[in-house]
Amino acid sequence: MSESPSLGRRLSTVWSWLRWPLALGLLGFLFWMHRADFARLQERSIHTGWLAVGAVLCLVATLLTFIRWYLLVWAQGFEFSMRDAVRIGFLGYLFNYIAPGAVGGDFIKGAFLVKEQSSRRLVALGTVVVDRLAGLLALLIVGAFVSFVPTTMGDGPEMRAFLSTYRIVAAGGTAGLALLMLPAFVRSRFLQAMTRIPKVGRILGELINALLLYSHRWRVVVAVLVMSIFGHILMLGCFYACALGIHRPDQVPGFWEHQQFMPAAELAGVFFPLPAGMGALEGAIGYFYKLDGKSSGDGVLTGVAYRVISLLIAAIGAVFYASLRREIQSALAAESKVPNDDSTSDEGSIHQDGRTVVLAEPEPLAK
Repeated sequence: MSESPSLGRRLSTVWSWLRWPLALGLLGFLFWMHRADFARLQERSIHTGWLAVGAVLCLVATLLTFIRWYLLVWAQGFEFSMRDAVRIGFLGYLFNYIAPGAVGGDFIKGAFLVKEQSSRRLVALGTVVVDRLAGLLALLIVGAFVSFVPTTMGDGPEMRAFLSTYRIVAAGGTAGLALLMLPAFVRSRFLQAMTRIPKVGRILGELINALLLYSHRWRVVVAVLVMSIFGHILMLGCFYACALGIHRPDQVPGFWEHQQFMPAAELAGVFFPLPAGMGALEGAIGYFYKLDGKSSGDGVLTGVAYRVISLLIAAIGAVFYASLRREIQSALAAESKVPNDDSTSDEGSIHQDGRTVVLAEPEPLAK
C-alpha cells in the first residue's frame, strides 16, 4: 500500500521531464511531415500588419481572461486587486509553458491566491476551477453559435459531427450552469449528502459553499461568461489574422470556417497533456485545413505563427517571474499544505464532525 504513492510520484516526476521532449518531438515530426510547405514559406511575402493584428487580438483576449478571474475572486469577497489579477495572470500564462508536471498556469494562480488566505483556501482554489470551466463553456457556446453559419466546410460529415457536438455540449453545459445558479439546488439533499463522503466531504462542502455564493451573485457569473465568449471570438480572430499574415487568402479557409473549426483545435490543445498543448494545437489546425481542401502544412504554419505570438506574450510573465521568484516559491509551499488545512471556515457553512454543511446566506460584498 505504501509503494503506490511513491510509484505515483516517480511517474509524475518522469512525466515532468518528458513533457518538453515529447512536445518538441511532436513539433519536429510535424515540421518533417510538411517540410516542403515550410521550404516554400521563404518564397512568400510576410504581411506584418496582419500578424500585428493577431498579436493585439491575442493580447486583449488574454487580458480578458485575467479580468474574468478577478471578477470571480471578487464575488467570493476576497481582498484581491486588478493589479494582482494581471500580474498573477501573466505568471500563469508563462507557467503553461515552463511548469513541470501538473504544475501549470492554473496551479500557479491558485497557489498565489491561497497564499494570501488564512481561511477559505479551498474556495480560493475553486475560483480557478470555475474560471477554467467558464472559459471552456464559453468556447463551446461560440462554436455552437457559429455552427449555424452556412459554409462549404460545414457540409462535410466530419465537420458536421464537430458542429453537432458543439451544440449538444454547449446546451448541456449552459443548462448545468443555470442549475448551479439556483440556491435551492445548491442546498439540495443530494449535494448535502456529498459533504458526508469520507476524505473528500470537507473539500466538496467548501466548493458547494462557493457555488452558493455565486448563486446569489449570478450576475457576476453571467458577466464572466459573456466576457469569455467575447474573448474567444477575439482569439479565434487572432488565428485567422495569423493565417493571413503568412498565406494568401486563397490558401486558407475563410473567417467563418476558422470560427467553426478552431474551438475543436483549441480543445485539442487544452486536453493534450503537453506544455500549452504544443504540437497538438498545430496538428489539429493542419487536420482542419486538410478537411477544407487546403494544405495541412499551411495549417501547421498558421499554428506556429500563433505559437510565436503566444510565446511573446508569455515573455511578459517572465518579467514578473524574475522579480517574484521568492514569492512564487512561498506560494507553492503554501498551496501544498491546503489539503491538510483544517482551518477553513466559510461564512456560509457550519462544520460538524469533520464535514461541512451549507446553511447560512452569504454576506453582502463590501462596497
